Amino acid sequence: MIDVPTEIEVIIQGFEQSEEKLGANVISAALSPARMKLAGNSDAFRDAWPDAMAFALQREAENMGPWNTYFGAWSSGTKADGSDWYGPDVRELTPEVIEHWKARAKTLGHPVLRGRYADLVWEFSSPVSKTRGDPEFARIAIDSYLASVTNDMRPDQHDNIVVLKRAARLAALINDVERIRGTKGQLLIAFDKAVAEKAWWWAVSDELLQNRKIALSEDDRERLRTGWETLFAGYTAPGSDSFDPHHAENVGVRLIDYYRKAGATSEVERVAKGIADAFIYISRAGSAMQAMGWLETAVEYMSTAGDKDHARAVRLEREQAIRNSHEEMQSFTTTMTIDKEELDEFLSTVVDKNSWQQALFNIAVEFTEPRERLWGSLQREARAAPLMAMFSSSILAEDHKAATVGSTEDDKEGNLIRRLNTGQQLNRQFLARALDEAVDFHRLSPEEISSFIFQSELFDDFHLMREGIKAWMHGDYIKALFTLVPLIETGFRKLARNLGEVTTKAKRGAPGWEVSSNLGDFLAMESVQKAMGPDIILQIKSIFADARGTNLRNLVAHGLASSSYANWQVCDLIIHSLLVMGVYEEVRDVAARRGEEAARKADVGDYGDEMPTGEPVQDGDV
Repeated sequence: MIDVPTEIEVIIQGFEQSEEKLGANVISAALSPARMKLAGNSDAFRDAWPDAMAFALQREAENMGPWNTYFGAWSSGTKADGSDWYGPDVRELTPEVIEHWKARAKTLGHPVLRGRYADLVWEFSSPVSKTRGDPEFARIAIDSYLASVTNDMRPDQHDNIVVLKRAARLAALINDVERIRGTKGQLLIAFDKAVAEKAWWWAVSDELLQNRKIALSEDDRERLRTGWETLFAGYTAPGSDSFDPHHAENVGVRLIDYYRKAGATSEVERVAKGIADAFIYISRAGSAMQAMGWLETAVEYMSTAGDKDHARAVRLEREQAIRNSHEEMQSFTTTMTIDKEELDEFLSTVVDKNSWQQALFNIAVEFTEPRERLWGSLQREARAAPLMAMFSSSILAEDHKAATVGSTEDDKEGNLIRRLNTGQQLNRQFLARALDEAVDFHRLSPEEISSFIFQSELFDDFHLMREGIKAWMHGDYIKALFTLVPLIETGFRKLARNLGEVTTKAKRGAPGWEVSSNLGDFLAMESVQKAMGPDIILQIKSIFADARGTNLRNLVAHGLASSSYANWQVCDLIIHSLLVMGVYEEVRDVAARRGEEAARKADVGDYGDEMPTGEPVQDGDV
């Protein structure tokens, strides 16, 4: 039995008699310190916990765990032994605590206290006491929540809206028609107030629209539309205190949905154009980097409005903003010191002195990064900086946004490509020195390097390959770039054909015509992915066929590759890719073994803070 300490009971009864507005945070702020003062008395400290816990929990915590209940922890994490912890932890609740809360819900009269205890009983009876929730406590909670709002007993409008939403959902759960009607009425009143105050109207709107049990009438929906239109007029009025394009979009999408369902096309166009105009207005007062984002939204809504001419004009304005944004960008550089002894040791291990073929094979393998190792690095980084891992980033070309990389969790491939691309930049000196050492020590000719690449039988034009290699060796990077990049696609076309794949496709917009498939098509073929392996596919995609990486194939094919791309770093990556394609089966297998080892280390936590580097490979003689 719980014997509530006098110190706690005095506080509860004080709030019971209080005429002040009450929020759970105020009650918790009084109970928690009082309980801590009882720490010297273990029995009193224990018996003070149920009431302190009742107001320490967070509302609307369904995504928090461990039970995904309405009330839950404010924070969570992982202990050293790998188990989860929550603060506070609802797993510490007992049936005895539930019984104590039941008594509180039936004996207390203050709606804020009574509603909280009753709702806790309803929510936790099942996971804690293994019994079905008693609808009586759901009804007590609903009535108490409504009374606390009606009598203005809560601290602010946001708190009112939270408990009204909860009351509406509880009423829907127990299918109490009378209480559903009551909560709907209170929510509509709250909506009118939210519109007048321009605050939290979206939370009330969403509850009214999404809770199907509420069953809005046509008059109710018209009430919402009128409120939204009032908000929209203020949010889209330049110069007014309430002008806000982002809120205009927020309310505008609700109006657009309403008018679409009503078949009011002209109203949809009006609202969409109003959103677009608001973003255009602020884009002309901000920086170029701000403008390119705001104008992207404006283009979207101008298109929704069906105004193609204005959409085209805004698109051109956005392209100019992107060009201008390059002047606002800052360069961030870092210095990486490479110890000569370390570099010499690396070269002596990778560049085999007895066999030029083995030297080229080692280079092909050493600079092929396994996906699993990259992913392990990204995961460790996400754990160390979880907030940064949630951000997305945009990749800008000269006059357009070329790609977006999402959060680590949502865009695994995009983040792998960016991490691989970064690693290639950091390792470029090692790759360059390894290639130079192999060429110089073995006195390699363009013909020898070409013959190494031709082992895989993915290429047919030896003369073209030799000329491209020769240009690279002589520092003619423009010729090397524009000669060798198309050969990458040639090799994949030959591989696809060898695997029995169709290497043509229908021409868009020309029925009956066909065109050759491109590198992106080949990389997407399951048979090609299996033949090359995921590690090589990622590398080729990153360098040649994805806007989140270097994207060389598309830049060259579409005439977008300026002379700035014709440099030793880029051409070294092309040469390395060709070496990999020359012995792709062996490289695939070695990379797979390294990936398995990386995954094993990740499972047992063998990695340190740095991304591991593989040892040069000496097996698989060519």
